[in-house]
Amino acid sequence: MSRAATIEDTWKIRFRSKGQIRTSLVTAKDHKRAERLAQAYPNVISVAKARNDYYRIANSELRSVSNELMKDIAQPTTTPLAMDEFLWMRRNRRVENRKRDGQKA
Repeated sequence: MSRAATIEDTWKIRFRSKGQIRTSLVTAKDHKRAERLAQAYPNVISVAKARNDYYRIANSELRSVSNELMKDIAQPTTTPLAMDEFLWMRRNRRVENRKRDGQKA
C-alpha cells in the first residue's frame, strides 16, 4: 500500500441549517469520500480542503504571540545609545562563546 493511500486530509463542509450557514470538519482520504461523509449534513453547500484555514489560523496565532512578545521587549524609553550597547553586548557574548568552543573569533 502506498503512503499516499494512507494520508487523510481535513475537509471543511459548509451546509445550511435553520437559515444559517454552518461549518463542520471531517477527515477523509480524498474529495469523493468527503462528499460521501457530507451527505449526513442537510443542504450541503460545499466541500473543500481545510488546509488553508489551518495555515491562516496558525499564522494569525504566531503574529499575535510575536506582537505580544515585542510589546514586552520593546520599551518606549529605550534610547538609540542603549540599543547600540545591547547589540554590542550580544556580539561580545557570541565572540566569547566562539572562543570558549575553540574557534577563532
